[in-house]
Amino acid sequence: MIEQNVIVSENGRIIIPAIFRKELNIKSGDELILRLSPDNEIIIHSPRQSLQKLQELFKNKSGSFVEKFFEMRRKEEI
Repeated sequence: MIEQNVIVSENGRIIIPAIFRKELNIKSGDELILRLSPDNEIIIHSPRQSLQKLQELFKNKSGSFVEKFFEMRRKEEI
């Protein structure tokens, strides 16, 4: 795990250290999502990461969520 201290400026800004930006492929102007966990930890991720997590949730061994949905709809039409 990589850990580094950062300082919060007067207006609440922090600088994400270069090692984190490089590891997460964060570029200037990228949109990020901040979430506060139940343990009061700040979680930072990109919309791209959120989409990947959602896709993994809906993916299963027998096919994608969309394929399952169409299969269910076909059965309803019979």
